[in-house]
Amino acid sequence: MVNFAVLRYKFSLLLLVFVIASCGNKPRVGHKTMVALMTDFMILEGGNQIQYNFANVPAYVWKRDYAGVCKKHGVDTSDFRITMNYLEKHPEEFSKIMEESITNLQQLEAKLKNSKH
Repeated sequence: MVNFAVLRYKFSLLLLVFVIASCGNKPRVGHKTMVALMTDFMILEGGNQIQYNFANVPAYVWKRDYAGVCKKHGVDTSDFRITMNYLEKHPEEFSKIMEESITNLQQLEAKLKNSKH
């Protein structure tokens, strides 16, 4: 005889696992915020390369600096990591974010050049 209560419990548990797993596949940081984050990260990385004379930057520096940029934008570092994992599987979306970030950097550069005149 089949115990329907146990079967229903197992089915509910399995459904819950699928729901939780599917939630993890979605980015937790929005597109515009990711563009702003990546723009700041590129500036940060450029500064670190100069500061450390293009040598390997210590891991604790990266962790500290990346956490600081995330905090500046009100983004939890775990949400950022989850979003980056998502973008790793969706390179076309990541490319769009990076293209917009590069455009932001070009606009910042032009603004700085114009302010010197």
